[in-house]
Amino acid sequence: MITPGVTPQWLHGMFSRIAPRYDATNTIISAGLDRRWRRHLAHCAARYAPQVVLDVACGTGGVLAHLARSCAATTQLLGVDFTEAMLRVGRRRHGTVAHPHRLHLCVGDAQALPAADRCIDVVTMMFGVRNFDCPAAGLAECYRVLRPAGHLCLVEFTWPRAPLLQRLYSVYWRYVLPFLAWPLCGERAAYTYLRDSVLAFRPQADLTALLQRSGFTAITTTTLSGGITTLYDAYKPDTPLHVVGATGRAPQPKEISS
Repeated sequence: MITPGVTPQWLHGMFSRIAPRYDATNTIISAGLDRRWRRHLAHCAARYAPQVVLDVACGTGGVLAHLARSCAATTQLLGVDFTEAMLRVGRRRHGTVAHPHRLHLCVGDAQALPAADRCIDVVTMMFGVRNFDCPAAGLAECYRVLRPAGHLCLVEFTWPRAPLLQRLYSVYWRYVLPFLAWPLCGERAAYTYLRDSVLAFRPQADLTALLQRSGFTAITTTTLSGGITTLYDAYKPDTPLHVVGATGRAPQPKEISS
């Protein structure tokens, strides 16, 4: 959910301004871990041998570049983002990673995806849910466009469980990151927003519950980099199911550490 005081219009302008420096800044402030997280996400999607993959909130196309290497050469790769400036950078930077007839980027709202019902095999997303004005609406759209037996694979920031790592992580996000990112991207407000949105974002259990309420089942969570991020793999059942079963309790997700 967008943090208080931040509007979708402000968010659009902010991403437009930092687009040329977005990838380099993220790699530096994450010490290169962002590439590892994209690789994990791409491998998660590729193992289902999809014919069509849609990357939601694709930004400059970093995840799509990994998908192009991980998926079959016949896989159609689609990306949607609400910021044209991000897509322009992506077209220049990743135009050679896939045949032009295989890779398609378009401007669109993640909460009203420009795709027909049940036409996508796998939906991927990296750090998109926390930017949604209404996370439930965004996840409902992912569910809508997925074919039955399709998968939603996404990565989001989470909090590590080790107490010492929690303290270090908190200090980094609260005090170090905004001042480190400011000279890199040229806009302190952008990474102040990043800090605030991460600190305010729902814990892993809440996002898992939200996925369940959206209709997804068989949800697997894989902690990455000591719990700094989590990879979620959620399944759209062949036939619609009520999330709460006869026991009155939602099925519990499987958790893996990596």
